[in-house]
Amino acid sequence: GTLVWLLVGLALGRRIWARLDLHYAWHLLFWFLPLILLQWAFAWPILLPRWDLVAIPALAIGTWLSLADWIAVRQGIWFFDPAQITGFKVGRILPWEEIAFFYLTSILVAQSFLILLPETIR
Repeated sequence: GTLVWLLVGLALGRRIWARLDLHYAWHLLFWFLPLILLQWAFAWPILLPRWDLVAIPALAIGTWLSLADWIAVRQGIWFFDPAQITGFKVGRILPWEEIAFFYLTSILVAQSFLILLPETIR
């Protein structure tokens, strides 16, 4: 699986690097999704019965961070290089890649926390 992932990454990566607008999305999806899937592949007996302990915090934190970022971008505190994003923006302000980053990060952290907790306090 790792070899296939690396080969796909090398093959697609060359094409992606030719398109600057896909850089953020590429890094986000190529690095985060396999880690999240690996956690589910190896720790599904822990994650499945407690899916709500992953989903609720991830949704809450992802939403909070997205709203905070939306406000910062709207106020000119924060910005994105238009050349490195696909151009689709939520509310014409926040790139979808940024929102996906917050939710995927929140999922990864919540799952990792749950997996690494001692069994006695899960």
